[in-house]
Order: sequence, then C-alpha cells, then structure tokens
Amino acid sequence: MSIRDGATFALITLLILVQIPAFTAQQAIKTANAATDWPMFSHDLSATRYSPLKQINAANAGKLQLAWRMPYRADRNGEPVGGLGACRKRRLSS
Repeated sequence: MSIRDGATFALITLLILVQIPAFTAQQAIKTANAATDWPMFSHDLSATRYSPLKQINAANAGKLQLAWRMPYRADRNGEPVGGLGACRKRRLSS
C-alpha cells in the first residue's frame, strides 16, 4: 500500500465518520402525527379537508371569531384588491 493509497483510505474513512452523525440526526426527525397535523393543502391526498381535532364542537362553534385575514392579490406586485392592506391578525380571546 502506497502513501497515496493510505491517504485516500484515511480521507474516505474521515468522510464516512463525518456523515454518520448527519445520517442519525435525519433518522431522529419527528414524524407527522395524523391526529393533530395538517400536512398539506386540503389536509390529505384525497383533499377531504376533514380535521379529526376535537377543539371545535357544537357547544363552542358560535363563539368563533375571525383570527386573521389575507387580502386577495390578483397581481402579486400590485395593491391588494379592496384596499385591505397587509395581512391583519386579531388576537383570539380564550
């Protein structure tokens, strides 16, 4: 084994050892919880728009208030339609 082959072997070993923590960190990423997450537009691939959450029910549905609004912009570089301004937030009362 020549010096060049030894250096190449050492470099490859070092690169592998550096990648092991990155690989294990990716494996530790929390997976989505189907019972609480809304992972994509329309909730799921079937576009059911159904949420299994139980926070809103018949008893408290009448107390719901507007929490935020975002004006429609036909042209992203133009003014908001209706002159509503930027996205407005309202604080939810508990």
